[in-house]
Amino acid sequence: MIDGGPFVRRLYFVIMLFVIAGALPMVTGCGRVRLRPLRQPVPEFTSPIAPVGRYNLQASEVVTVLKQRQRNLRTIRANLNLVLGGREAARQRFDVSMFVQQPNRLRLRGTQEQGTVFDVLINRNDVQAVVYPERRYYRGTLDQLRRNPQVTAGIDPELFFDVLSMEQLLLSRHAAYRQLPMRRDLRHYEVRFDYSNGTSEVFRLRQQDLLIDRYERFMGRNLTAGVTFTGYQLADGHLVPTGFIVDVPAAGGQFGASVVEARPNAPAPETVYDLRVPEGFVERPISQ
Repeated sequence: MIDGGPFVRRLYFVIMLFVIAGALPMVTGCGRVRLRPLRQPVPEFTSPIAPVGRYNLQASEVVTVLKQRQRNLRTIRANLNLVLGGREAARQRFDVSMFVQQPNRLRLRGTQEQGTVFDVLINRNDVQAVVYPERRYYRGTLDQLRRNPQVTAGIDPELFFDVLSMEQLLLSRHAAYRQLPMRRDLRHYEVRFDYSNGTSEVFRLRQQDLLIDRYERFMGRNLTAGVTFTGYQLADGHLVPTGFIVDVPAAGGQFGASVVEARPNAPAPETVYDLRVPEGFVERPISQ
């Protein structure tokens, strides 16, 4: 069993979880998000890269292949379409623009036909969110989110920063713990890290190309978060998901995102860390 100290901090995991678990309760006026399944099948996706050419690899061979195709990802700009599974299977859709920069800097803006719905800024430990339908401005810290798990549907806010670079996350675990606990089935390799604090992480890689099509986190036997990847693309040499579906068991459902455009290592826009609060908006603590 691996030592249960803090997980290695990586940049991109479940970025959009902040929208569903943090901003959406503010938009709807609820203290806790309640979702429903999206009820859509996940198709087998076509690989944008050449097959590995061999099956039944050893763990060390898997690590070698992943390292060979890595690129240094410092920033990413992306546009996404976000679909939320709503109450009684209703859905909400958002167009989301996103910029992420290492370490722990994130800007998200969500719009619908009527205009901007939310604008979120995470800058190191500082968290700000403007929610337009409520005319409210929320401010707090990532530490406050950790101490108030109901705000984030029970998900550790450290996980907001890794979904667009899942291979780097897996390699960081290997580098930290010097092992890759792996088993095989007919189509996949499954890598599982069990930690002494009772949590676990599971990465599922397709044997044919070593692309990760499923990631899960557990507390004991209970699933706390899961991501199913629905496709990948090559953007300037970087493997970037074209879509993913996130399971949020504490919120009772799922949300899905399709990546419309992705620009790895794009320069930061001049105003990306300047969140303007409209006049007359009421300020509230983000931990409420």
